[in-house]
Amino acid sequence: MTVLFHGRPSDLEMIFAAKQTFSCKIHTYVCNLKSHGCVFTAVKQDLAGGDILDDREVIESVLRGMTDDFGILVKRYFEKVYRICLSLCGNGFDAEDALQETFIDAFIYLSSLSEPDKFSSWVCTIARRKSYRQIALKHCDADIDDMAEILPSSLLTPLDSMLAAERSQQISEALERLSDKKRIVAEMFYFQDMKIKEISENLSLSENTVKSRLYDVREYLRKELDNMDHTDNMALLERRIKESVEKLSRYYALNGGELDDGFRNGVADALKLIGKLGDTEKKQSYTALALQYKLWDESLGEDERRSVTERMKHSADMGKNAEVIANALVEDVLAMTDDGQRIAYIDNTAMPLIDKYTGSQTYDAAKGTLLFWRGRYLLELDRYDEARSDFETAARLIDKSSSYQANAVAALLGMDRMKENVYGKPRYFGATAEGILSDEGKVIFANQPGFSAFLNFPHIGHDFSSFMYYASRCRMILIDVGLKPHDRLTDVKNNASLECIAADDVVKTPAGEFAGCLHMRTEAVLNYVGQYTIDAWYAPDVGPVRFSTVCEGKTEVYELAEYAVEGGSGYMPFAVGNKWVYINPDLPDWIYQRIERTVEYTDGKFTNFAVTDLLGIAENFENADDLDSSVYLSLADSLCDEWKIEDAIEMLKKAVRLNIDERSVCTSLFGIEVLNRFLEYQKQGYRFCPSSINASVVKAGDTRAQFFEHSEWSFGPYRWGARGRYEDRIFGIKPFRYLQQHMHEIWNDKWIVGYRESREIKDGLKLCFSVEDGGKVTVPAGEFENCRKITLRVDKPDGADDKWYFSDGYANTGYGLKEYWFAPGVGIVKFVSTWGSECYAECLLSAYSAPASGPDEYLPIHIGNAWEYDEPHLTSEGYRAKTIFRIASGMSGSYLMTHSQEFICLKTEQEYNEFVKTSHRY
Repeated sequence: MTVLFHGRPSDLEMIFAAKQTFSCKIHTYVCNLKSHGCVFTAVKQDLAGGDILDDREVIESVLRGMTDDFGILVKRYFEKVYRICLSLCGNGFDAEDALQETFIDAFIYLSSLSEPDKFSSWVCTIARRKSYRQIALKHCDADIDDMAEILPSSLLTPLDSMLAAERSQQISEALERLSDKKRIVAEMFYFQDMKIKEISENLSLSENTVKSRLYDVREYLRKELDNMDHTDNMALLERRIKESVEKLSRYYALNGGELDDGFRNGVADALKLIGKLGDTEKKQSYTALALQYKLWDESLGEDERRSVTERMKHSADMGKNAEVIANALVEDVLAMTDDGQRIAYIDNTAMPLIDKYTGSQTYDAAKGTLLFWRGRYLLELDRYDEARSDFETAARLIDKSSSYQANAVAALLGMDRMKENVYGKPRYFGATAEGILSDEGKVIFANQPGFSAFLNFPHIGHDFSSFMYYASRCRMILIDVGLKPHDRLTDVKNNASLECIAADDVVKTPAGEFAGCLHMRTEAVLNYVGQYTIDAWYAPDVGPVRFSTVCEGKTEVYELAEYAVEGGSGYMPFAVGNKWVYINPDLPDWIYQRIERTVEYTDGKFTNFAVTDLLGIAENFENADDLDSSVYLSLADSLCDEWKIEDAIEMLKKAVRLNIDERSVCTSLFGIEVLNRFLEYQKQGYRFCPSSINASVVKAGDTRAQFFEHSEWSFGPYRWGARGRYEDRIFGIKPFRYLQQHMHEIWNDKWIVGYRESREIKDGLKLCFSVEDGGKVTVPAGEFENCRKITLRVDKPDGADDKWYFSDGYANTGYGLKEYWFAPGVGIVKFVSTWGSECYAECLLSAYSAPASGPDEYLPIHIGNAWEYDEPHLTSEGYRAKTIFRIASGMSGSYLMTHSQEFICLKTEQEYNEFVKTSHRY
C-alpha cells in the first residue's frame, strides 16, 4: 500500500523557508563568533560554561520549534567548518561565504538528517560542497565536474533530491531557450553524464571550447533559476500544500477507511506547512480545508471538536473559503428532520451567508453545494421543476473534479428516467458519486457521497443495489490484480475478506457474453445487514459485468444490461463518458429498475462516477403478466405518505380483488379497516401523531416464539408529535419490541418462576432478566390469575441523566425498566415501561380473542388470535392511543401478524397547538 505521509513534520516546513529568512540569522551568528562579541541567548551552558546538550538533543529542540537553539551548533562547529572552507577556497573572503552558505543549508535541511548523531560529518560534507561551488564561481577553467550541483549529485541531501524533479523541469525549460550549440553541450554533460573529454571527441571541439560553453550555460542557468527562486518556491509551496490537503482523503481510502496516526500526522503536517504561507487570506483558506479533515477524527473530545469547528469557520471566513462554510452549513441542514425546515434554512440562512463571498474563488462551488441539497429536499416534497432547476445549476457551477458535480448529474439523470418509466413516486431513488482510486494494481472504493430515498417495497431484493460499496468492505479494495486464484486478503477490524476465485471465468449477461473475467469474492459482516457474501465479475476492457450477493439465504443478482466504453483499459476502464447500466434480472415485469453509472471525471488515479439507482412500479405495470397484490399495497403506501387516505383505501381494495399473494391480501384487508378509522379522524380535522399499519412475521415453535417487526409492510399517515415526554409514552405501547430486542424472542417456556439471566450487552450496559409469580392482574379486558411477571432491566450509563433514554433519536428507549405480566391462555395482559424519572408508560389489554389457545400457553400464537392494548395516561389526555395485533394467516410455525399503532390527538390542529404550549417540552 502506498504511504502518502512520511518523514517528520518539519521536513517540508523547512524546505520552503526563503533563504533570506535564515541568512540574516546565520550571518549574525557567524559575525558574533568571529568578533567574539555577544553570546547567543539560545546557547544553553552549564555553570562551568560547557554545553549540556548533545547534537541529537539540540537538533530535536530546533525541530520542535526552538530555532534559536541552532546557534549552539553554529558555535560548536564554527572553527571546524571554517578550517575546511579555508583549506579548499584558499582565501578568507571566499571561505566566509562558503561558511555562511553551509550553515544556511544545514539549518534549512536539518529535518532531512536521518541520523542526528552524525551532524558533524554531515555539515562537513555540506561545507566541502559549498567550497567547491565558491571555487567554480571564481574560476571558469576549473574542473567542470565540481560545478554540477545545479543538478542532483551524490552529495545532495535527501531533501535536495525531493526537489530535483521540480528543478530539473525548470532547467529543461530554460535549456530550450539556448542556442543549439550550447544546448547540445549542456544536455551531454548534465543529462547524458558525459565527461569534458567525451564531449570534445563527440563534437570535434577543443576541451576549452566545451568548458567555455558549459560555463556560459552555467551562468545563464544560475541567473534564470535565481530569478525564479522566490516566485517558484512560493508557487511550489502552495502546490505542495494543496496536494497535501487533497491527499488526506486519498490516504483515508488507501488505508482502508482508517483514521490512524498516519492520517492525523498528515493533518498536522499540512497545518504546519500552511503556517509558512505569507499570504494571510490563502493561509486561512487552506487552514480551513485542513481542519475539515481534522474533524473526521472521532477520537476528538467534545470540547476539542467544538474548538476545531469554531477555528475552521473563522479561518474559512478570513480566507473567504465559501466552500468550507457551505459544507459546515450542510451539516446543520442534515441535522434537521423536516424537509420544509431544511429548505427554509438554506434559503434564509445559508444562501445569504454564502452570498457574502460573491466573487471569491470558491463561491460557485459553495453555491452549487447548497443548491444540490436544496434540490434534494425539493425532490422529497415532489417539487420536481424547482428541484431540476437546482440540480442543473449545481452541475454547471461545480467543478467536475468535485463529487457534488457527479451527484447533481446523477440526480438529473434519475429524474429523467423516473419521468419516462415510473408510475407515481419511485420506491427507491439514489443519486450518488462513487469515488474510485487506482493504486499499484488495486482498485479502491474511496467514498460514496450523495443521497437516497427509500419507500417500503417488500419481496423486492434491493438491499445490495449499492454493490460496489458492499464488494469493497475488505480494506476498501474491489480489485487487486496481484492476487492469484485462491489468494485471500483479510480485514480483521471490518470482519471482512477478499479472495480471488478465478481469472478466466465466462459470464453471460443481458449485455452479452464476456470471457476472461476476473472473479473476486468478498465476505463481510455489517451491523445493519448481517453476514453476506458477494461475488463480483470484471471483464477486461469492459468493467464490472455481474454481482451476486447471498445474505440470510436470500440472493440478489445485478447484471450488465448495456454499456459504452470509449476509453480506458483493464478490469475497470476509466475514461470520461464511459457508461454501464445494471438490472436485477430476477425482478417481476411490473418493476422498473435501472442502476446507471457514468464516469464524470478522472485524472488517471482518482475517478468520480455519477450513479443513479432507480426502483419503482413500471409505468405500464397493469399490463404485466406477473402482477400481484403487493403492487397495489405499495401504491397505497405512497398515497398514505401524501395523506390521500381515500385513494389508498381504493388501492387496497384492488389488491383484495386481484387476490394474488395471500399475505398481501390479509394485510390489505386489515389496512382497509384501520384506514377507514383514520379517514374519519381526518374528516374531523384531528391531529395525527405517529400512526401506522404494519405486517410482521412471528415464528413459533413448540417452546418459543420470535417476532420480526416490520419485516413485511409498514405504511400509514405517519406524523411526528410535538408534546415531548407526554407523547413519548407511546414507546411504552410496544409489548413485543423490547423482549425481541434483548432476548431475541418474545416467549420461551424456560421462563418459569425463579428463572434469572444477566449479561453485558454493549458499551458496559448490563441486562438483568428475571421471572417471578405475577399473581392476579386486573386490566380493562378483565381479571387474570396465575400470571407470570417478567422483568427486563438495563440501567443508564454512570453519570448520564434520565434524558439519556430518549437521546440519539430515541435510540435508547429499549433500556430502562420493562415489566411484563403474561396470563395463561391469553398472552401479555400488562406491560409497564419506566425510563428513570423522565417518563412512565403503561400498556393495558383492553380486548382480546384467543379461540384456539391452550390453558397453559403463556403466549398463544394461533390464527384468529387478537390483542388490543391502550395507554391509559394518553387516553385520559384526549388521545386515541391504541395498538391492535392480529394473527391473520400462517402455516408450519410461520405466521403473518398484522398490527396497527393508532395515535391521534382528538383535537383540531389549532386546539392541539394551544395544547402543546403547556406541555413537557424536550
